[in-house]
Amino acid sequence: MESKSKMKLMKSYTINKKTAVEQLKKQNQENVLDIISKSFIINL
Repeated sequence: MESKSKMKLMKSYTINKKTAVEQLKKQNQENVLDIISKSFIINL
């Protein structure tokens, strides 16, 4: 049987992993939009 502290640690790990993945996705979307807008300005 797992100890409470180990379960707590795993829970915080999964929460941190989720937030990290969400931030990466958000960052990638912003980068893509930035690249598109820059290339559009250059083509004008």
